[in-house]
Amino acid sequence: MREPDVVRGRRVGVYDPYLDAMGGGEKVVLTLLEALIEQGHETFLLSPRQHAIDAWQHLGIDLCAERFTWRQADDESLVRVTGDLDILCVLHNRIPPLHGAGAGLAIVQFPRDILPFRRKRDFLHPWTAWRRRRACSAALGAYERLVCYSEFVRTAIKSRLGRDAVVVPPPVDVGPLPTEHRESRILTVGRFFRGDHNKKHDVMIEAFRQLLGRIGPERGCSLALAGGVRDHAPAREYVESLREQAQGLPITFHVNVHRDALEQLYATSQVFWHATGFGEDVTVAPERMEHFGISTVEAMVHGCVAVVIRKGGQTEIVDDGVTGVLWDSLDELVTITARVIEHPERFDGMRQAAHDAARRFDRTVFKSRMIALVEGLLDAPAHGRSPRAG
Repeated sequence: MREPDVVRGRRVGVYDPYLDAMGGGEKVVLTLLEALIEQGHETFLLSPRQHAIDAWQHLGIDLCAERFTWRQADDESLVRVTGDLDILCVLHNRIPPLHGAGAGLAIVQFPRDILPFRRKRDFLHPWTAWRRRRACSAALGAYERLVCYSEFVRTAIKSRLGRDAVVVPPPVDVGPLPTEHRESRILTVGRFFRGDHNKKHDVMIEAFRQLLGRIGPERGCSLALAGGVRDHAPAREYVESLREQAQGLPITFHVNVHRDALEQLYATSQVFWHATGFGEDVTVAPERMEHFGISTVEAMVHGCVAVVIRKGGQTEIVDDGVTGVLWDSLDELVTITARVIEHPERFDGMRQAAHDAARRFDRTVFKSRMIALVEGLLDAPAHGRSPRAG
């Protein structure tokens, strides 16, 4: 990172309304928080609830509570609690809310909202749509810069919100290629939840059942499902339904797995699967695709052969046939995986190529790009205006 200079020491806030999810977006937010602290800014973390920072370690974040200030905030209170900040950085899945800081940067994970009059039904109720468009435009106007994870999301932002965005892929820790013995194990990593862009665990369990029927049980092949589960009934019920589906199969569940244990799974697995978006129409519901895919990059870093669906942000991570393999049907998924399990040595070159390609997503690259974008707002003409009002 660069040495402090004249633009350092500003008051910068980072707001995440989903902080308790502890998923990929939270790694993005907390890595940004880390970078801002390293640059000497007076840094504030805003969220609806305060969280024990020890829980962040499974995301690779190790921060001392004394190095930043926490403020309670939600979308409705953001204007009131940010009026003394020079810059506010927001992570959001919808149109980011109004704020009171001098300048704003929004990380849009995926634009779930569609700006009024970009849908036919808005013309049936033009007055309501016009009022909503004014509110949405005002909120979007509070942010000088939008950031997203992939060209896939950038295209959706242009289509749905009429704004452009800068693509900055999420951060991944890139270490040396592991040399541990690899088991005949398939690994998939992703939070357990229903609906939305869920990870299609049920689809992968069915694909694994078909794989065993093709290669036979003597190969000793297994499937590991790793991911976090929020402490609420729908998520727990979803996991239980998957356990029932997996009965009788060599499938293990690693729920809320510790980071060290997850890295060991990566380092000793032959294959990585990703199926988010399977059976979904990207033209109808692009939000159901994987917006980027941090777990895929982590698998590549650790030398797994990434066998992932040809949809969403996955196509920007994997160079088909070079750093991994893309698939369109379950039969392709099963066929490709059978080849890797039966002849793992033939894919050693792909493992090395994947590890090398993953360096472009390294945490240091993410930090330097985000710091440049944030600090660029300090020099923008809009900086220094009076705080926004709701």
